[in-house]
Amino acid sequence: MREKKIPVEGLDQTMYMAECSSDQQMHCLIEFDGKLQAHLLENAIRQTIRLEKILKLNIDRGFFNLYWKNINGAVEDNIFEKEECTGDLQEKICEFIAEKIDIRLSPLLKIILIRTASKDTLIFKAHHVLTDASGFSDYIRLVIFIYNKLMKDPTYIRPDYKVYHRSIQPIKSRYSKWGRFKIMLSSAEVKVREKVPSFPWGREEAENNIYFVKHIIKKENVEKAIEYCHEKGFTLNDFLCAVYYKTYYTYRNELLKIQTSYNPFFLTLDLRNYCRPKNNNALFNYSTGVLLQYYINPENSIEDILGQFSQMTADLKIDFTQYSKGNIPGINTVFLLEKILKIMPFELIFRGCYLKRESVGCVPGFGNAGDLERVVDQWADIKVKNAYFIGGLGLCMGAFGFSSSSFYDEVTFSMNFYGNEKNMGYVAEFFKRFDQTLGSMISIENETIIHKIDRG
Repeated sequence: MREKKIPVEGLDQTMYMAECSSDQQMHCLIEFDGKLQAHLLENAIRQTIRLEKILKLNIDRGFFNLYWKNINGAVEDNIFEKEECTGDLQEKICEFIAEKIDIRLSPLLKIILIRTASKDTLIFKAHHVLTDASGFSDYIRLVIFIYNKLMKDPTYIRPDYKVYHRSIQPIKSRYSKWGRFKIMLSSAEVKVREKVPSFPWGREEAENNIYFVKHIIKKENVEKAIEYCHEKGFTLNDFLCAVYYKTYYTYRNELLKIQTSYNPFFLTLDLRNYCRPKNNNALFNYSTGVLLQYYINPENSIEDILGQFSQMTADLKIDFTQYSKGNIPGINTVFLLEKILKIMPFELIFRGCYLKRESVGCVPGFGNAGDLERVVDQWADIKVKNAYFIGGLGLCMGAFGFSSSSFYDEVTFSMNFYGNEKNMGYVAEFFKRFDQTLGSMISIENETIIHKIDRG
Protein backbone atom coordinates (compact mmCIF):
# COMPACT_ATOMS: atom_id res chain seq x y z
CA MET A 1 0.00 0.00 0.00
CA ARG A 2 1.44 3.38 -1.00
CA GLU A 3 2.06 5.74 1.91
CA LYS A 4 -0.24 8.74 1.99
CA LYS A 5 1.64 11.99 1.34
CA ILE A 6 1.52 14.85 3.80
CA PRO A 7 -0.38 17.74 2.17
CA VAL A 8 1.15 21.19 1.95
CA GLU A 9 -1.38 23.30 3.85
CA GLY A 10 -2.39 26.89 3.21
CA LEU A 11 -0.53 28.16 6.26
CA ASP A 12 2.58 26.21 5.25
CA GLN A 13 2.50 28.03 1.92
CA THR A 14 2.00 31.40 3.60
CA MET A 15 5.01 30.81 5.86
CA TYR A 16 7.11 29.74 2.88
CA MET A 17 6.32 33.01 1.13
CA ALA A 18 7.02 34.99 4.30
CA GLU A 19 10.54 33.57 4.25
CA CYS A 20 11.46 36.17 1.63
CA SER A 21 10.50 39.11 3.84
CA SER A 22 11.20 38.23 7.46
CA ASP A 23 12.87 35.81 9.80
CA GLN A 24 10.74 32.69 10.09
CA GLN A 25 12.86 30.65 12.51
CA MET A 26 11.98 30.17 16.15
CA HIS A 27 14.14 28.94 19.00
CA CYS A 28 13.52 27.74 22.53
CA LEU A 29 16.51 27.83 24.87
CA ILE A 30 16.43 25.76 28.07
CA GLU A 31 19.14 26.26 30.68
CA PHE A 32 19.38 23.43 33.23
CA ASP A 33 20.58 23.41 36.81
CA GLY A 34 22.78 20.37 36.14
CA LYS A 35 23.10 17.75 33.39
CA LEU A 36 20.64 15.61 31.44
CA GLN A 37 21.03 11.92 30.62
CA ALA A 38 22.29 12.63 27.10
CA HIS A 39 21.76 9.10 25.77
CA LEU A 40 18.12 9.13 26.92
CA LEU A 41 17.58 12.54 25.34
CA GLU A 42 18.97 11.29 22.03
CA ASN A 43 16.74 8.19 22.23
CA ALA A 44 13.68 10.38 22.89
CA ILE A 45 14.47 12.66 19.93
CA ARG A 46 14.99 9.70 17.59
CA GLN A 47 11.59 8.33 18.63
CA THR A 48 9.92 11.66 17.82
CA ILE A 49 11.49 11.54 14.35
CA ARG A 50 9.88 8.13 13.85
CA LEU A 51 6.52 9.40 15.13
CA GLU A 52 6.48 12.66 13.19
CA LYS A 53 6.96 11.66 9.56
CA ILE A 54 7.26 15.27 8.47
CA LEU A 55 10.62 15.56 10.24
CA LYS A 56 12.10 13.38 7.50
CA LEU A 57 10.94 15.86 4.86
CA ASN A 58 11.74 19.35 3.72
CA ILE A 59 9.85 21.61 1.39
CA ASP A 60 10.55 22.75 -2.16
CA ARG A 61 8.62 24.48 -4.90
CA GLY A 62 7.75 23.64 -8.44
CA PHE A 63 6.19 26.05 -10.88
CA PHE A 64 2.62 25.13 -9.93
CA ASN A 65 2.84 24.22 -6.26
CA LEU A 66 4.87 23.48 -3.17
CA TYR A 67 5.60 19.91 -2.20
CA TRP A 68 7.18 17.93 0.63
CA LYS A 69 10.16 15.78 -0.34
CA ASN A 70 12.39 13.25 1.42
CA ILE A 71 15.66 14.50 2.89
CA ASN A 72 18.78 12.75 1.63
CA GLY A 73 21.00 11.10 4.24
CA ALA A 74 20.53 10.17 7.90
CA VAL A 75 17.96 12.67 9.20
CA GLU A 76 18.52 11.76 12.86
CA ASP A 77 22.20 12.72 12.69
CA ASN A 78 21.36 16.06 11.08
CA ILE A 79 18.65 17.01 13.56
CA PHE A 80 20.39 16.39 16.90
CA GLU A 81 23.94 17.20 17.91
CA LYS A 82 25.91 17.30 21.18
CA GLU A 83 28.79 19.65 21.80
CA GLU A 84 31.21 20.03 24.71
CA CYS A 85 31.89 23.69 25.46
CA THR A 86 35.14 24.67 27.16
CA GLY A 87 35.11 28.26 25.95
CA ASP A 88 32.46 30.99 25.75
CA LEU A 89 29.02 29.38 26.16
CA GLN A 90 27.20 32.48 24.95
CA GLU A 91 29.22 32.47 21.73
CA LYS A 92 28.23 28.84 21.06
CA ILE A 93 24.59 29.75 21.67
CA CYS A 94 24.76 32.75 19.32
CA GLU A 95 26.41 30.76 16.53
CA PHE A 96 23.75 28.04 16.66
CA ILE A 97 20.89 30.54 16.73
CA ALA A 98 22.36 32.57 13.87
CA GLU A 99 22.68 29.49 11.62
CA LYS A 100 19.90 29.57 9.02
CA ILE A 101 17.82 26.53 8.11
CA ASP A 102 17.83 25.90 4.36
CA ILE A 103 14.20 24.86 3.89
CA ARG A 104 14.97 23.10 0.59
CA LEU A 105 17.93 21.03 1.81
CA SER A 106 18.08 20.84 5.59
CA PRO A 107 15.79 19.28 8.19
CA LEU A 108 13.28 21.89 9.35
CA LEU A 109 14.07 21.07 12.99
CA LYS A 110 17.48 21.23 14.66
CA ILE A 111 18.40 20.54 18.29
CA ILE A 112 21.69 21.03 20.09
CA LEU A 113 22.81 20.02 23.59
CA ILE A 114 25.67 22.25 24.71
CA ARG A 115 27.48 20.85 27.76
CA THR A 116 29.85 22.75 30.03
CA ALA A 117 31.63 21.38 33.08
CA SER A 118 28.68 22.13 35.34
CA LYS A 119 25.47 22.36 33.31
CA ASP A 120 23.61 21.66 30.07
CA THR A 121 21.91 24.09 27.71
CA LEU A 122 19.39 22.65 25.26
CA ILE A 123 18.23 24.65 22.23
CA PHE A 124 15.41 23.71 19.86
CA LYS A 125 15.29 25.45 16.46
CA ALA A 126 12.35 25.08 14.04
CA HIS A 127 11.27 26.76 10.84
CA HIS A 128 7.78 28.27 10.82
CA VAL A 129 6.87 26.32 7.67
CA LEU A 130 7.06 23.21 9.90
CA THR A 131 5.16 24.45 12.92
CA ASP A 132 4.10 27.45 14.99
CA ALA A 133 4.96 28.35 18.59
CA SER A 134 2.15 26.21 20.04
CA GLY A 135 3.07 23.20 17.92
CA PHE A 136 6.73 23.80 18.78
CA SER A 137 5.84 23.74 22.49
CA ASP A 138 3.86 20.53 22.05
CA TYR A 139 6.83 18.92 20.32
CA ILE A 140 9.10 19.86 23.25
CA ARG A 141 6.51 18.34 25.61
CA LEU A 142 6.64 15.15 23.54
CA VAL A 143 10.43 14.93 23.86
CA ILE A 144 10.19 15.45 27.62
CA PHE A 145 7.38 12.88 27.93
CA ILE A 146 9.43 10.17 26.18
CA TYR A 147 12.57 11.13 28.12
CA ASN A 148 10.73 10.74 31.43
CA LYS A 149 9.36 7.37 30.36
CA LEU A 150 12.88 6.23 29.44
CA MET A 151 14.10 7.30 32.89
CA LYS A 152 11.75 4.69 34.39
CA ASP A 153 12.11 2.09 31.64
CA PRO A 154 15.09 2.36 29.22
CA THR A 155 13.33 -0.05 26.82
CA TYR A 156 10.24 2.16 26.45
CA ILE A 157 9.03 2.74 22.87
CA ARG A 158 6.32 5.33 22.23
CA PRO A 159 3.56 3.74 20.10
CA ASP A 160 2.78 5.31 16.72
CA TYR A 161 -0.19 7.65 16.63
CA LYS A 162 -2.48 8.89 13.95
CA VAL A 163 -1.33 12.12 12.34
CA TYR A 164 -4.24 14.48 11.73
CA HIS A 165 -4.41 17.56 9.55
CA ARG A 166 -1.61 19.98 10.34
CA SER A 167 -3.62 23.10 9.60
CA ILE A 168 -7.10 24.61 9.29
CA GLN A 169 -8.93 21.63 7.73
CA PRO A 170 -11.34 21.37 10.73
CA ILE A 171 -12.45 24.94 10.04
CA LYS A 172 -12.79 24.48 6.30
CA SER A 173 -14.88 21.36 6.65
CA ARG A 174 -17.64 23.36 8.36
CA TYR A 175 -18.34 25.51 5.32
CA SER A 176 -19.07 24.89 1.68
CA LYS A 177 -16.64 26.24 -0.91
CA TRP A 178 -19.13 28.94 -1.86
CA GLY A 179 -19.71 29.79 1.79
CA ARG A 180 -16.00 30.29 2.42
CA PHE A 181 -15.57 32.30 -0.77
CA LYS A 182 -18.49 34.60 0.09
CA ILE A 183 -17.27 35.18 3.64
CA MET A 184 -13.63 35.80 2.86
CA LEU A 185 -14.23 38.45 0.19
CA SER A 186 -15.85 40.81 2.69
CA SER A 187 -13.15 40.87 5.35
CA ALA A 188 -9.84 39.45 4.12
CA GLU A 189 -6.86 41.80 4.35
CA VAL A 190 -3.95 40.79 2.14
CA LYS A 191 -2.00 44.00 1.53
CA VAL A 192 -1.02 47.23 3.23
CA ARG A 193 -3.23 50.15 2.31
CA GLU A 194 -0.47 52.77 2.12
CA LYS A 195 3.30 52.84 1.86
CA VAL A 196 4.90 52.12 5.24
CA PRO A 197 8.28 53.87 5.75
CA SER A 198 10.95 51.45 6.91
CA PHE A 199 13.01 51.73 10.05
CA PRO A 200 16.35 53.41 9.18
CA TRP A 201 18.67 50.50 9.89
CA GLY A 202 22.35 51.01 9.05
CA ARG A 203 23.33 48.98 5.98
CA GLU A 204 27.09 49.51 5.85
CA GLU A 205 29.02 46.38 6.85
CA ALA A 206 25.71 45.05 8.08
CA GLU A 207 26.74 41.42 8.40
CA ASN A 208 30.05 41.70 10.23
CA ASN A 209 28.71 40.94 13.68
CA ILE A 210 26.14 38.69 15.34
CA TYR A 211 24.14 40.30 18.11
CA PHE A 212 22.12 38.44 20.70
CA VAL A 213 19.79 40.59 22.80
CA LYS A 214 17.66 39.82 25.85
CA HIS A 215 15.41 42.38 27.46
CA ILE A 216 14.06 41.05 30.74
CA ILE A 217 10.98 42.40 32.50
CA LYS A 218 11.58 41.29 36.05
CA LYS A 219 9.03 39.35 38.06
CA GLU A 220 8.06 42.24 40.34
CA ASN A 221 7.40 44.45 37.30
CA VAL A 222 5.33 41.77 35.56
CA GLU A 223 3.23 41.49 38.73
CA LYS A 224 2.69 45.26 38.65
CA ALA A 225 1.66 45.06 34.99
CA ILE A 226 -0.79 42.23 35.68
CA GLU A 227 -2.32 44.19 38.57
CA TYR A 228 -2.68 47.24 36.31
CA CYS A 229 -4.37 45.13 33.61
CA HIS A 230 -6.79 43.60 36.10
CA GLU A 231 -7.80 47.05 37.29
CA LYS A 232 -8.33 48.36 33.73
CA GLY A 233 -9.82 45.18 32.22
CA PHE A 234 -6.98 44.43 29.79
CA THR A 235 -4.82 41.37 29.12
CA LEU A 236 -1.05 41.31 29.62
CA ASN A 237 -0.61 40.52 25.92
CA ASP A 238 -2.60 43.63 24.93
CA PHE A 239 -0.52 45.62 27.41
CA LEU A 240 2.81 44.50 25.89
CA CYS A 241 1.53 45.00 22.32
CA ALA A 242 0.39 48.56 23.03
CA VAL A 243 3.68 49.53 24.71
CA TYR A 244 5.64 47.99 21.83
CA TYR A 245 3.44 49.72 19.20
CA LYS A 246 3.69 53.18 20.74
CA THR A 247 7.43 52.87 21.34
CA TYR A 248 8.20 51.64 17.83
CA TYR A 249 6.20 54.20 15.87
CA THR A 250 7.15 57.23 17.98
CA TYR A 251 10.83 56.24 17.74
CA ARG A 252 10.73 55.52 13.99
CA ASN A 253 8.87 58.75 13.24
CA GLU A 254 11.35 60.76 15.30
CA LEU A 255 14.32 59.24 13.45
CA LEU A 256 12.73 59.83 10.04
CA LYS A 257 11.34 63.25 11.06
CA ILE A 258 7.86 62.33 9.82
CA GLN A 259 4.31 62.01 11.09
CA THR A 260 2.10 59.18 9.87
CA SER A 261 -1.59 58.43 10.32
CA TYR A 262 -1.49 54.86 8.90
CA ASN A 263 0.53 52.66 11.24
CA PRO A 264 -0.29 48.96 10.64
CA PHE A 265 0.76 46.09 12.85
CA PHE A 266 1.18 42.32 12.57
CA LEU A 267 -0.29 40.32 15.43
CA THR A 268 -0.11 36.55 15.71
CA LEU A 269 -3.53 34.88 15.81
CA ASP A 270 -3.89 31.28 16.98
CA LEU A 271 -6.66 29.64 14.94
CA ARG A 272 -7.13 26.96 17.62
CA ASN A 273 -9.57 29.45 19.14
CA TYR A 274 -11.93 28.56 16.31
CA CYS A 275 -11.41 24.90 15.44
CA ARG A 276 -10.44 23.46 18.86
CA PRO A 277 -8.54 20.53 17.35
CA LYS A 278 -7.96 17.29 19.25
CA ASN A 279 -4.77 16.35 17.47
CA ASN A 280 -2.37 13.76 18.79
CA ASN A 281 0.50 14.94 16.63
CA ALA A 282 2.83 17.66 17.83
CA LEU A 283 3.97 19.49 14.69
CA PHE A 284 1.30 21.64 13.07
CA ASN A 285 0.59 25.16 11.84
CA TYR A 286 -2.51 26.82 13.26
CA SER A 287 -1.17 30.35 13.73
CA THR A 288 -1.04 33.18 11.25
CA GLY A 289 -0.08 36.83 11.30
CA VAL A 290 -3.06 39.17 11.13
CA LEU A 291 -2.47 42.52 9.46
CA LEU A 292 -4.14 45.11 11.68
CA GLN A 293 -4.93 48.14 9.54
CA TYR A 294 -4.44 50.67 12.33
CA TYR A 295 -4.88 54.41 11.99
CA ILE A 296 -3.64 55.14 15.49
CA ASN A 297 -1.58 58.20 16.31
CA PRO A 298 1.45 56.90 18.26
CA GLU A 299 1.56 60.23 20.10
CA ASN A 300 -1.76 59.35 21.75
CA SER A 301 -1.67 58.31 25.38
CA ILE A 302 -0.70 54.72 26.08
CA GLU A 303 -4.09 54.23 27.75
CA ASP A 304 -5.86 55.23 24.51
CA ILE A 305 -3.68 52.92 22.39
CA LEU A 306 -4.15 50.07 24.86
CA GLY A 307 -7.92 50.50 24.67
CA GLN A 308 -7.87 50.22 20.87
CA PHE A 309 -5.64 47.14 20.97
CA SER A 310 -7.93 45.53 23.51
CA GLN A 311 -10.97 46.11 21.31
CA MET A 312 -9.27 44.67 18.22
CA THR A 313 -8.03 41.52 19.97
CA ALA A 314 -11.48 41.03 21.47
CA ASP A 315 -12.91 41.13 17.93
CA LEU A 316 -10.36 38.51 16.86
CA LYS A 317 -11.53 36.11 19.57
CA ILE A 318 -15.14 35.93 18.39
CA ASP A 319 -16.75 32.55 18.89
CA PHE A 320 -17.58 30.23 16.01
CA THR A 321 -21.28 31.07 16.22
CA GLN A 322 -20.48 34.58 14.97
CA TYR A 323 -18.11 33.48 12.24
CA SER A 324 -20.67 33.82 9.45
CA LYS A 325 -20.75 37.57 10.06
CA GLY A 326 -17.42 37.72 8.29
CA ASN A 327 -15.54 39.69 10.93
CA ILE A 328 -12.58 37.42 11.65
CA PRO A 329 -9.86 38.71 9.30
CA GLY A 330 -7.28 36.11 10.33
CA ILE A 331 -9.25 33.12 9.09
CA ASN A 332 -10.70 34.93 6.11
CA THR A 333 -7.27 36.04 4.91
CA VAL A 334 -5.97 32.48 5.14
CA PHE A 335 -8.99 31.25 3.16
CA LEU A 336 -8.44 33.90 0.49
CA LEU A 337 -4.72 33.17 0.14
CA GLU A 338 -5.41 29.46 -0.10
CA LYS A 339 -7.99 30.09 -2.82
CA ILE A 340 -5.53 32.21 -4.80
CA LEU A 341 -2.84 29.55 -4.37
CA LYS A 342 -5.12 26.95 -5.91
CA ILE A 343 -6.12 29.12 -8.86
CA MET A 344 -2.71 30.52 -9.82
CA PRO A 345 0.69 28.81 -10.24
CA PHE A 346 2.65 29.10 -7.00
CA GLU A 347 5.76 30.45 -8.72
CA LEU A 348 3.87 33.52 -9.98
CA ILE A 349 2.46 34.22 -6.51
CA PHE A 350 5.87 33.74 -4.95
CA ARG A 351 7.50 36.21 -7.36
CA GLY A 352 4.75 38.72 -6.71
CA CYS A 353 5.25 38.41 -2.95
CA TYR A 354 8.99 38.88 -3.40
CA LEU A 355 8.42 42.12 -5.31
CA LYS A 356 6.09 43.34 -2.56
CA ARG A 357 8.31 42.19 0.30
CA GLU A 358 9.54 45.66 1.27
CA SER A 359 6.06 47.13 1.73
CA VAL A 360 4.94 44.23 3.93
CA GLY A 361 8.35 43.73 5.56
CA CYS A 362 8.29 47.27 6.96
CA VAL A 363 5.27 46.48 9.16
CA PRO A 364 6.32 45.74 12.77
CA GLY A 365 5.14 42.52 14.36
CA PHE A 366 4.84 40.97 17.78
CA GLY A 367 4.41 37.37 18.93
CA ASN A 368 3.99 36.09 22.48
CA ALA A 369 4.97 32.45 23.04
CA GLY A 370 3.31 32.44 26.47
CA ASP A 371 4.24 30.71 29.72
CA LEU A 372 7.11 28.27 29.23
CA GLU A 373 7.29 26.73 32.69
CA ARG A 374 4.30 24.49 31.86
CA VAL A 375 6.16 23.33 28.75
CA VAL A 376 9.81 22.93 29.68
CA ASP A 377 10.07 22.47 33.45
CA GLN A 378 8.70 18.92 33.50
CA TRP A 379 11.88 16.81 33.38
CA ALA A 380 11.86 13.92 35.86
CA ASP A 381 15.48 14.19 37.02
CA ILE A 382 16.48 17.83 36.67
CA LYS A 383 15.22 21.37 37.23
CA VAL A 384 15.20 24.10 34.62
CA LYS A 385 17.01 27.26 35.67
CA ASN A 386 15.74 29.49 32.86
CA ALA A 387 13.95 29.23 29.50
CA TYR A 388 12.87 31.63 26.77
CA PHE A 389 11.88 31.85 23.12
CA ILE A 390 14.16 33.64 20.66
CA GLY A 391 13.05 35.32 17.45
CA GLY A 392 14.71 37.20 14.61
CA LEU A 393 14.61 40.96 14.27
CA GLY A 394 13.64 41.23 10.59
CA LEU A 395 16.30 43.89 10.10
CA CYS A 396 16.86 43.11 6.40
CA MET A 397 13.39 44.36 5.45
CA GLY A 398 13.44 47.49 7.59
CA ALA A 399 11.15 46.52 10.49
CA PHE A 400 11.15 45.21 14.01
CA GLY A 401 9.80 41.70 14.62
CA PHE A 402 9.94 40.80 18.30
CA SER A 403 8.85 37.73 20.22
CA SER A 404 8.45 37.31 23.95
CA SER A 405 7.89 34.51 26.44
CA SER A 406 7.59 34.17 30.20
CA PHE A 407 9.17 31.80 32.67
CA TYR A 408 7.89 31.88 36.25
CA ASP A 409 6.50 35.40 35.89
CA GLU A 410 9.58 36.89 34.25
CA VAL A 411 9.01 38.12 30.67
CA THR A 412 11.90 37.97 28.18
CA PHE A 413 12.09 39.72 24.82
CA SER A 414 14.91 37.96 22.98
CA MET A 415 16.26 38.19 19.45
CA ASN A 416 19.35 37.71 17.32
CA PHE A 417 20.48 39.50 14.17
CA TYR A 418 23.44 40.26 11.93
CA GLY A 419 24.30 43.94 12.06
CA ASN A 420 26.65 46.70 13.14
CA GLU A 421 27.13 49.07 16.08
CA LYS A 422 24.66 51.57 14.63
CA ASN A 423 21.92 48.92 14.49
CA MET A 424 22.72 47.73 17.99
CA GLY A 425 22.46 51.31 19.19
CA TYR A 426 18.97 51.52 17.74
CA VAL A 427 17.91 48.34 19.56
CA ALA A 428 19.37 49.52 22.88
CA GLU A 429 17.63 52.88 22.53
CA PHE A 430 14.35 51.14 21.60
CA PHE A 431 14.33 49.15 24.83
CA LYS A 432 15.25 52.23 26.84
CA ARG A 433 12.19 53.96 25.40
CA PHE A 434 10.11 50.80 25.83
CA ASP A 435 10.84 50.94 29.56
CA GLN A 436 10.04 54.66 29.65
CA THR A 437 6.62 53.96 28.10
CA LEU A 438 6.11 51.10 30.52
CA GLY A 439 7.18 53.35 33.39
CA SER A 440 4.46 55.87 32.58
CA MET A 441 1.97 53.29 33.90
CA ILE A 442 3.95 51.25 36.43
CA SER A 443 7.16 51.91 38.35
CA ILE A 444 9.80 49.65 36.80
CA GLU A 445 13.46 48.71 36.61
CA ASN A 446 14.32 46.20 33.87
CA GLU A 447 17.48 44.76 32.35
CA THR A 448 18.88 44.58 28.80
CA ILE A 449 21.66 42.07 28.05
CA ILE A 450 23.62 42.40 24.79
CA HIS A 451 26.13 39.87 23.50
CA LYS A 452 28.21 40.52 20.39
CA ILE A 453 30.29 38.16 18.25
CA ASP A 454 32.72 39.97 15.97
CA ARG A 455 32.90 38.14 12.64
CA GLY A 456 35.73 40.33 11.34
